Amino acid sequence: MRRELLEETGYKPSEVIFLGPPLFMATRNSWTRFHPFLAKGCRKVKEAKVDLSEEIEVISTPLEEWILLALSELIEPSAIVTTFRSLPYLGYEFTKT
Repeated sequence: MRRELLEETGYKPSEVIFLGPPLFMATRNSWTRFHPFLAKGCRKVKEAKVDLSEEIEVISTPLEEWILLALSELIEPSAIVTTFRSLPYLGYEFTKT
């Protein structure tokens, strides 16, 4: 995960947290799985090196703004799952009622 992040974005994390077992992508007809991770303390250390077939855009968004986007717009379901699994590691607490 560290290598892919560095290669495809140019960012190097100070900490990587595994967020649970691989999950299936949201589409019903896909057997593709994704592995959720949280990369903390990322800093840009080099330019991204992507394959010609890849199209990657890095956008920095404050967490609260990202959560509002996830609640109000069509965001990739795997990104939403990863976001909510990350929240306890970012200081958010949840209680059962």
